Amino acid sequence: MAAAALRRRIMPAMLDAGVHGTSYRDLAYDCIAELFEQGDDGELMQIRAYFQGIDRAAATDDQLLTHLRRIVFSKVNHGIVRFYSEADPELGRILRNIRLSVQALHNFTVVERFGDAYLLPAFSQSLEHLPSFDREELEAGLRREAHPDDHVPAMLAHLSRFLLSQSERSRFVPLTGVALAIKSLYLTPGAEEPDRVPAEDPFTVSDIMTLVGTACREVLGRMAVEYVETGKVEREMFRKYTEVIEKNVALRFTSEESDGRSLFSCLQAMIPTLSESEYRTRHRARLEYLARLAYKRSVEMLRADA
Repeated sequence: MAAAALRRRIMPAMLDAGVHGTSYRDLAYDCIAELFEQGDDGELMQIRAYFQGIDRAAATDDQLLTHLRRIVFSKVNHGIVRFYSEADPELGRILRNIRLSVQALHNFTVVERFGDAYLLPAFSQSLEHLPSFDREELEAGLRREAHPDDHVPAMLAHLSRFLLSQSERSRFVPLTGVALAIKSLYLTPGAEEPDRVPAEDPFTVSDIMTLVGTACREVLGRMAVEYVETGKVEREMFRKYTEVIEKNVALRFTSEESDGRSLFSCLQAMIPTLSESEYRTRHRARLEYLARLAYKRSVEMLRADA
């Protein structure tokens, strides 16, 4: 499944980005390797955690297969960003900053279609029944308004106006195609310095980590009164909560996977004897609630700094 997703939908863009000498199968295994991580009982932890949320007895084989495709394609989508970053750091940075900008400003919606990630201008009709733009057309549309010195958020604003100004093509545009178009604008053919580095984006990993840390400390410092002072959670355990949540929220803003499973995994790394049943009973509800509060505050701070 992963190899087919790479071959049919994602690999052409990767080849354009300069990834060579690796087979589809090798790339596919790299993408889904985490799915084969085993727990102490020998079971596949991520697969088990994913399917625990599904009524497997009531599901048909086709429905179960659809769920399996979904988790495989999700791993492929995250893996492709990592490959871009390794093979083409500049393109990887653009991809990361597109996701950061979308998460902070909500000017686009990220939609998955058949295992690939697409952007859709917020609050607009998708027109998905119409023909799609190819990468060259996206680039041409951006060139009419954008400037090579524009930051990624400004590029996305130009893209949104371009897509909304027309009604002859689908407004779903592939995320990787957008990133490649933006990179092409930064490295304009024929320019005196074709290899120059594009203007710095307003969001960097260090900036994100600083903002997330500040937001988490603000929220959790306030909530400590409710949990620690009242005796609901021991002070040392709440400190562990704080560390786990800060890591979890940071992952959500750096284009990596972050879900309920990562909360459990992080806490278990700090408390090796913690079982999944004990986590669900004693910690899950509190951690997920506090993580939502911290994420919401982080978004507010990112918007303010955008």
